[in-house]
Amino acid sequence: SLKTQYFEFVIGIVILLIAYRRMYPPAVSAAPDASLLREVVTVGLPSAAESLLFNAAMILVSRALLPYGTDCYAAYHLGIQAEDICYMVGLAFVTTSTTLSAMAVGRRDGELYRSSFRELLRLGTAVAAASALILLLLPVQLMRLLTDKSELVDIGKYYLYAMVPAQFPQVYNNILNGFARSSGHKRLPMWVTAAG
Repeated sequence: SLKTQYFEFVIGIVILLIAYRRMYPPAVSAAPDASLLREVVTVGLPSAAESLLFNAAMILVSRALLPYGTDCYAAYHLGIQAEDICYMVGLAFVTTSTTLSAMAVGRRDGELYRSSFRELLRLGTAVAAASALILLLLPVQLMRLLTDKSELVDIGKYYLYAMVPAQFPQVYNNILNGFARSSGHKRLPMWVTAAG
């Protein structure tokens, strides 16, 4: 997954360079705008560090599970994939909360900011409850989507049971991170991830 992050970083730089070239053709200006680059770095580095911290935690958990055997290790990773099926909807709240709160901040519209926050919390609670119910009531079916080995299904379902209460903090974290970033608190989500 670290290789994937490096690849995504390189692709992101390439896309930024292509976009920069289209916005500022060489005839107009070849020098990058220092303030724009500074903004990209001050937002991008904490976000990258947040992702690295999360992956470091995943590596530590994986290493802690290895002494219990390959079945436990495999079931854990399959459980993560099964949970991701439910988590994908909750992940949309990162983009939605960042977009809505940035619009409100840009317009200096406190009412839009507060109403967006309240509505996203309400919707996030509903999505988290639905995800938690799926993980609670259908763990075997989710695991069977990923493997036909009954021993992995039996182990992985316990991981999914353990993730039921985590659905609410995950969605709330996504919403709060979006609002924090758009409000100028660029490092706060990184520190929250580090604490978790």
